[in-house]
Amino acid sequence: MEVRSRNLRKKFRTYILPGVVFQAVIVGGGYATGREIVEYIAKFGASGLFSATAATLALAFFLCLGFEFVRTFKTYDYRNLMKNLLWKLYWAFDILYISMLIVIIAVLIAGASSLAEDIAGIPYSVALAIVTIAIGILCYFGRSWLEKYKIVGSILLYTLYTALFIVVGLAAKDRIANTFVLSTNVGEAVSSGFIYAMYNLVVFFGILYALDAIKTRKEAVLAAIFAAVWGTIPLWITYIIYMGFYPAVLDAAVPWYPVILKAFPQILPFYIFVFAYIVVASNAGLLNAINDRINTQLSESGRELSKTYRGLISAGIFVFAAFLANFGIIDLIAKGYRAMAYGFIILFAIPLATIGVIRILKPDWKGVFWRRA
Repeated sequence: MEVRSRNLRKKFRTYILPGVVFQAVIVGGGYATGREIVEYIAKFGASGLFSATAATLALAFFLCLGFEFVRTFKTYDYRNLMKNLLWKLYWAFDILYISMLIVIIAVLIAGASSLAEDIAGIPYSVALAIVTIAIGILCYFGRSWLEKYKIVGSILLYTLYTALFIVVGLAAKDRIANTFVLSTNVGEAVSSGFIYAMYNLVVFFGILYALDAIKTRKEAVLAAIFAAVWGTIPLWITYIIYMGFYPAVLDAAVPWYPVILKAFPQILPFYIFVFAYIVVASNAGLLNAINDRINTQLSESGRELSKTYRGLISAGIFVFAAFLANFGIIDLIAKGYRAMAYGFIILFAIPLATIGVIRILKPDWKGVFWRRA
């Protein structure tokens, strides 16, 4: 019995945990508010099917490469990972990553402020203080707390999405069917889905610590495919439901709110609770990667980042990002995310699909050169 229990735990950590963590981080401002899905998927109407498919396939492809690269070179923090892809130019990715992190947090804050003030009646400053403290505490207690918190968040999120899919989906099924008759701009839709996947590659660097149980190439590929599918199920559910409220949903800063208010108002308190929970989980996952990056730098001189500083750094970055939230969630997602996507294509996707593949197939290729990084 004990052996079987250990095997089950190993399989969970190998195949399931990376996907659970990936989904917990990726949902953030996009799935929780619904604004990302509108901007990059749903605005194309029926052609959004091509956007969603392109996003899922692109994520699966790059996660397969990424998981296998991490397994091969044991690069469980993003600094060492990028050194193995960009050599001494890894600092350029540091700038991109931190910029994307701040934009994501700003999006979450913008969405949370809308819900807190306009819907829940909670003053913005109070909501911000509560979330900041929660993130600081979660990062202070480290990986074990973060994993448990995200597992609970995953359960809560899928409970919410199942309820919404069943109730709201059934209520709007006729409108959904009518919307899917119209299909235009297929090429633009595919491109938009790819852009969506590219800026969401930032999530990959927030789950590196969860990949240490992967030992074989088969495990890496299967875990990556599960992560891509599991992480984009809420995308598909959100998109299908939004088609029942198309095009009215396109102009809402937090599209889920008018949808729920019209079709399923009884679940609104639960939605607000899950949204707040996911805001903490998403930010904590990304901030944990930053803390790991700093800790790796310190470890080279024999030092280690304390729990106290982990919490303070995380809370400080979060508060700083709050200033950017004043630009509004719509502009941040439409312009900020697109700019970040191009950065990830240049500094991560292309290197991973070229240099990364060569190094995966030939781990000893120019070994001395890479070690000098």
